[in-house]
Amino acid sequence: MTLTTLTSRLDTAMQAAGFVSQSALARASGVPQPTINRILKGVGSKGPETETLRKLASACNVSFEWLHEGLGNMQRGASAADAGQINMNQPHMRINAGSNGDAGAGAIRFMHASGSCGGGFNNYEDLEKEPLIKEERWFARFNVKRNDVIAIYAYGDSMAEFIIDGDIVIFDITKTDITSGQIYAIDSPDGLRIKRVHRRADGTLLLTSDNPNKNRYPDEMYTPDQSAQLAIKGKFVYRQGGY
Repeated sequence: MTLTTLTSRLDTAMQAAGFVSQSALARASGVPQPTINRILKGVGSKGPETETLRKLASACNVSFEWLHEGLGNMQRGASAADAGQINMNQPHMRINAGSNGDAGAGAIRFMHASGSCGGGFNNYEDLEKEPLIKEERWFARFNVKRNDVIAIYAYGDSMAEFIIDGDIVIFDITKTDITSGQIYAIDSPDGLRIKRVHRRADGTLLLTSDNPNKNRYPDEMYTPDQSAQLAIKGKFVYRQGGY
């Protein structure tokens, strides 16, 4: 395996350290699982922060310089010949039979889609990829069920500074009735979008952006007839940074 990319080096480091899942590495390093997933997928307009890589290197017991830039030996204080060995006795490898390593946690479907915070993004496919892991108390806190929520990446900055480009946004797909002024994922002729929705007394829908630059992100009005083009896919629950 070539180790010329950060993605390949982190994957190798995880195997060598005995991490059987991204969530196991997340627990050991303190780096959010979605961040680890993006590094391994090579997704994102910018690379991870230096401190993020330091935490991952420490958890995997590899050299920061090696993980960051591919310089020197892989493991700290180890020869290159020892670098690829997997230690199956490390604590994060000892999981119960039949467990996925995420006891006390729930998986949120991560849809293969990008929700535009701009003018629309035609990349909405109902295909799942590696799930987003949240502890059970997270579901209780937000009063949602794991099978009722999806996670998607935000694209664009029309909802900044609340939701910014690259954020992970979670929606409750069982809540498709509009509460005026709330944020929704909306399937439109322009693609999947993330907007604040206002319903007027006459049935007109107004899609607004949180970004105060109304010249760039003007409000959009849909008459009752035009609103038939829109499909509410879910109501906003939570957001978190990607990288």
